[in-house]
Amino acid sequence: MEPVRCSPPAATRSAVWGRERQGDALTGWPTDRDRRASPRSAGSWTSALDDDGAVFHAHAQVLFDALRLRLRRGDNVVLCGFEDNNNVGDSAIYLATIVLLRSLGVSIEASVPWMQSARMLPAFLRRDTRVVFVGGGNFGDVYPVLHRRRLEAVTAARGHLVIQLPVSTWFRDPVNVEHTADVLATHDDVVLFARDQQSVERLAGVGLVPNLVPDTVAMLTAQPGEPDASAAPILWLARADDESAIASPPREPGVEVSDWAQATEEHVARSGRFLARLPDAAFRRLGVDSAQAMRLRGRFAFGAHGAVSRLRSEPGLEQIGRHRVVVTDRLHGHLLACLARRPNVIVENLDGKVGAYYETWSKELGLTTKASGPREASALARTLL
Repeated sequence: MEPVRCSPPAATRSAVWGRERQGDALTGWPTDRDRRASPRSAGSWTSALDDDGAVFHAHAQVLFDALRLRLRRGDNVVLCGFEDNNNVGDSAIYLATIVLLRSLGVSIEASVPWMQSARMLPAFLRRDTRVVFVGGGNFGDVYPVLHRRRLEAVTAARGHLVIQLPVSTWFRDPVNVEHTADVLATHDDVVLFARDQQSVERLAGVGLVPNLVPDTVAMLTAQPGEPDASAAPILWLARADDESAIASPPREPGVEVSDWAQATEEHVARSGRFLARLPDAAFRRLGVDSAQAMRLRGRFAFGAHGAVSRLRSEPGLEQIGRHRVVVTDRLHGHLLACLARRPNVIVENLDGKVGAYYETWSKELGLTTKASGPREASALARTLL
């Protein structure tokens, strides 16, 4: 089986997370005029490729240069993989993906969620269309339904370049990894990006050769505020899902234990008022056939997906910014703590991706300490106050 190959990345540079208040009053998403004035903007987030002082400046340039080898200014792209959940990390990744693609100067034709990707993609595929899969999460069978949808989208995009933005890789069943490799080899034009050395080695075991780049969130940066004097000095941001390897974080004085803060449903609902939610019957009454309806849904969904992601991710940064030190077993808890310039202590999660990313990229930043377990993590956090 021929390996799927990627070109090696070039040198390095970074990202900006601003607080501009332009955009549509309903969704907070930039209007066409805003895009012309600030082509790298994504709502209240912006690219910081021009900011030499950004935390992830060097990492963002690695990512930008690697993608520049695959996507050219003016390319038509369908963005695939929006996840409609309350995970702050997924929302930050989606926004960072938009910042990255706008920095590259590509034209984003539409956004389709994983669960509808195979059905919707054919409506957008012209001869020159590229398909970009949002990164993050796990490339593997940890979430089998999501991974199956990803492979179905690969098959639906046969004949078109597919780019999988940086992911962590973990397969529990060897049969599933072999099947994944077969699907990618059959497509014959899939470019994989992995975000840690551990994932590179896991994929190499089945003949896949990914490009090693940082997580897409490296395209963002934050303007950190001062910690809230009324908040606990230490935030223990603990996973509450199947990827957690911690039974229960220690609850001690001066420590707030929680998972991600959530945007209010009222705010998220504001971003749901868009044509992509119209039922098929409504489109038929408007004289729009099913193929046209699919294209309209994807195009209108792009703005709504970005707005929802912004509203769901901003509470996470605000949550981290209230505290002086962060302890976490979440990869994006670690990354957003670095963006906010907060000292942080990491504890490994079930598949090893937090420690793998730290060893590959963020160790050099000097903001993070790795602990062997939750009690050591709490003790280390107190030394950082």
